[in-house]
Amino acid sequence: MGWRDRTLLVACAVGVVALALLLLSAEQRPAVDDPLLAAGPSASAELARRAAGLVYDDGYYYLVIARRLAAGEGSTFDGRHPTNGYHPLWLLSLLPLARLPPAALLLAVFALQTLLAAGAAAFLYRSARLLMQPAASGLAVLVWLVAQSAYWTLWSGMEYALHAFVVAALLDFDLRRRSRSAGGRRCAGALGLLASAAFLARLETLLLALLLAAVPRRDGRRLGRFFLLPLGATVLAYAAVNAAVFGHPLPLSAALKSAWSQQLLAADPVRLAHGWLAAKLALLAWPLLHLRRIFALPLLLALGGAAVILLRSALAIARRRTGEGGGLHPLTPAAAFAVAQVLAGVVLYHGGYSFQPWYFVVQPWLAAMVAGLAAGAVERRLRAAGWSRRRTVAVVLAAAALLALVVARNAALRRTRLADFPAEPLYAAAAWSRAQVGREETIGAWNAGMIAFFSGRRVINLDGLVNSREFYHRGRHDLCTYWRREGIDYLVDVFPPGDPLARVARQAAGCAGRLERIWSGPGGPGGEGAAAFRLRPRD
Repeated sequence: MGWRDRTLLVACAVGVVALALLLLSAEQRPAVDDPLLAAGPSASAELARRAAGLVYDDGYYYLVIARRLAAGEGSTFDGRHPTNGYHPLWLLSLLPLARLPPAALLLAVFALQTLLAAGAAAFLYRSARLLMQPAASGLAVLVWLVAQSAYWTLWSGMEYALHAFVVAALLDFDLRRRSRSAGGRRCAGALGLLASAAFLARLETLLLALLLAAVPRRDGRRLGRFFLLPLGATVLAYAAVNAAVFGHPLPLSAALKSAWSQQLLAADPVRLAHGWLAAKLALLAWPLLHLRRIFALPLLLALGGAAVILLRSALAIARRRTGEGGGLHPLTPAAAFAVAQVLAGVVLYHGGYSFQPWYFVVQPWLAAMVAGLAAGAVERRLRAAGWSRRRTVAVVLAAAALLALVVARNAALRRTRLADFPAEPLYAAAAWSRAQVGREETIGAWNAGMIAFFSGRRVINLDGLVNSREFYHRGRHDLCTYWRREGIDYLVDVFPPGDPLARVARQAAGCAGRLERIWSGPGGPGGEGAAAFRLRPRD
């Protein structure tokens, strides 16, 4: 790797760090009466508030479970019920930080995610350089950042940044192995360990690992047992631990999303009118119907590029059978996984559970590679048409500037929202809970992560994602009995406008009349508002 490549590689990583610092920086605003992160210097509290605003509610699930696990309470969200509704490698990564105070913990997690994101960008650049020139490789990293800047999943507090880092490292290692058509047992074993880490970072990445093993190198050889042994041992160990501790080899989250999806599918008007297949085909068109969402564009680019790559590889296989030779495209495993994951999400889930930005790591990576390859092809055509090097460089720089402007615009929009984070309804609900709920009392919430993390009170998750398997099978179907058994004193959450207890009435009709509203908080952009209800005892 020459000085130019080393410079651009460092620039890619530094650019991610600079973007992270841009997200936390903002204009000064009047001081906010904020009891949750007010401890310590005001500057660090303000930075922590901005970092907190980037974390999804599910990201707080990880932080709460990590803190309880570090305190010796086991894998539990509420201190009572065991849960495995998470991906294990990210939770383990949080354990060394879990004993920090809330503000310091949020900043440490933000820094960790930034380092992982910078590493993922560096690995992406290294991979791109195997297939294209430095300028096109830099453009590929910018396309990847555009994809990430739609929902800022890299800083969501969830497993996404770690997953992106491990997958980028795995794909880079595999591309280098394929480009050299070399590598023995040690190479296969190292790939197996990386694939194991990718599986633990997000479980469905197991399919990507199997595709890497199945697709041969240019010399026709495949990865052997030295790849599959560490991967198989990791999968079996994970299943065994789950079965021993939680009573089932698979995590609860997949079963819950499937159950929720079945409810959505049952009420889908397309399914009611035209059947299951029509509903699934309509769902498959989701990216086309949401082109204004930046996340949908890289997804479509990845799927379009994957179709071309898979077609080219299929033609190469056909030519090989006739003796004409030809190797598979080096991006074939990633392309096959990108398509398979989307199709599996559409078939197994429904509605919003099929397309969530934190599911997709390989697709933005592949979209970036496809965009870089396309940029390289355009540059070659311009040079062949007689364009000077200076003019082609100007075109590349203009494209890079446009992409950088998109990222900067998205960052500016996010910064504005981060400045207003203390008015976030769930954050306000956490502040009310900390001030008004006694330490011995219990809160029930569907969106339980932020409330539990900031309030410091016992919060029982009512959607079941980080609750017990027993709740999934029985408790969620009879919330009145469950609330009474668990001694839940308050319901605190964000409720829809108009009829805030409509959801409660559907799931707990027998005791909805015993709920007394005792607090109303700020509303969100969709009209939903924070509220607290006391569950009155029976007369």
